[in-house]
Amino acid sequence: MLLALLLFFVGLMLSAFFSGSETGFYRAPRLRMVIDSLAGDRVAKRLLWAANRPTLFVATSLVGNNVANYLVSLAVVIAASVWFPGSEAAGVLVPIAFTPIVFICGELLPKNAFLDAPYRLLRKCVPGLMIAGFLFAPISALLWLVGRTLEWIGNAPVAKLRVALARREIEGVFDEGHAIGLLASAQKDLALATFSLARRPLKEFILPVAKEPIARADMSRRAVLRLARQRRLDELPVVNADSPLEPIGKVRVLDCALAPGADGLPVLPLPVLRDTDSALRAITRLQTDDETLAQARDASGKLLGYVRLENLYAELLAGE
Repeated sequence: MLLALLLFFVGLMLSAFFSGSETGFYRAPRLRMVIDSLAGDRVAKRLLWAANRPTLFVATSLVGNNVANYLVSLAVVIAASVWFPGSEAAGVLVPIAFTPIVFICGELLPKNAFLDAPYRLLRKCVPGLMIAGFLFAPISALLWLVGRTLEWIGNAPVAKLRVALARREIEGVFDEGHAIGLLASAQKDLALATFSLARRPLKEFILPVAKEPIARADMSRRAVLRLARQRRLDELPVVNADSPLEPIGKVRVLDCALAPGADGLPVLPLPVLRDTDSALRAITRLQTDDETLAQARDASGKLLGYVRLENLYAELLAGE
């Protein structure tokens, strides 16, 4: 009977531990993990590592819950045989009698507790989860391989799902901030538009060379001013007359307007962006360098077109 009580208690604690930690894992704010990790918090770093590998955590949690259920079942069967030796009905009725206790103490209470304070309680579970991960590593690795196989068969990469979940979490944070008055509606919309723009590649915003007004190096400053006035632009790419598809720099309309009769164009360097960059990264780069016009090239250095900061801004504001 003492063995049955010990097994029942251990199994019930394990069930509460894994059930609660699983709820806390899905409810804990990943933004908080990232912030604490950047601050040097080791526990947060371990949680963030697990959050970036949800398949391994789920596999460990499943194995732990199965071990807990097995211990509880074994303890109830031993207790029934001790209390009612030789009774077949007791083997059925005793487990049924213990089911509410197991459900309330091993499932309902820990899940509700972790639902109310997921991050704080999950931090306390990190040592136990690390031990469980080490002990269950062979079985967890097998389940992980099965999960990756099903992912490959179903063509549903976890990375895309992770990004979608992260986006929903960020949107929830902004909604809560707006609800309690920390964020105005326009601020929330602008923040969401910024995250949306961060996922889009720069190649979606490249203006082809044929559609971009070009200034030739042999043009007069007054001719550049007329062209810029017609197109309503403040900067133009500059090319040589013998190679009209390869820019040598850019010219600012303001420089031409300050000395319209001077000889030659005041050509300035033209920044280079990669087509694989995100649109948000391009905005950050242009803002940091105080530029409004750049050339876009692929990995081989081929000119793809031009990027204007005002167009990126327009897309950002349109995303609100």
